[in-house]
Amino acid sequence: MGTIIEFVLPAESFIFGPALTQLSGVHIELERIVPLGEQPVPYIWVSGTAAEPFEQFAMESPEVESATLLDQIDDRLLYRIVCTPAAGTLLSALFETGGTILEAHGDDHWFFRVRFQNHDSVTAFHTACDANNIPVTIERITTLDTVDGADLPVELTKEQQEALVLAVKHGYFESPRLVSLDELSDELGITPQAVSKRLRPAIKKTVYQAVRSLNGSEVGERR
Repeated sequence: MGTIIEFVLPAESFIFGPALTQLSGVHIELERIVPLGEQPVPYIWVSGTAAEPFEQFAMESPEVESATLLDQIDDRLLYRIVCTPAAGTLLSALFETGGTILEAHGDDHWFFRVRFQNHDSVTAFHTACDANNIPVTIERITTLDTVDGADLPVELTKEQQEALVLAVKHGYFESPRLVSLDELSDELGITPQAVSKRLRPAIKKTVYQAVRSLNGSEVGERR
């Protein structure tokens, strides 16, 4: 029986802390983590800053060995980051306890959604964080109880649900679209970028749930 936990921690408590705390308006989203031996390689999307200042501040993190710009789409930069988890850090705690990062993004703080094999692994992770003074605040714990190939329900935050319901209601997914991202942002009282950040994970989670239900097995999540 697997377990998913959602937690937050201050921006400076993860490897890209210097970039988040010293660059105003920057947002970082982990695309995936590929373990290569003991050296994890995150692929990340960066928005709200140019490449040069981000790379400068990213390299101030002692765990970061290199930052390679792979692509740019509009104002979003895709990076390959080679890093080595230092002892007593969040990354080392996750890898030592078998945590798999399903979702992670950061600006003034980091949000993580992580899957563990069982509750014992979650307890070990929490113990490691306490022992190393990693200021993790757990917001939600979900037990994944799969029976006969049935998968878990879609777990959306209140903000994601609100944005998704509003988008469907006003025809955002129609072809052609009946409402723009700007119009949705006006109704929600947030920026278009913030609406997009809510819709993207909501759509992803909903689609993967539907595919899993049809396929009867787990489908690896990619962005």
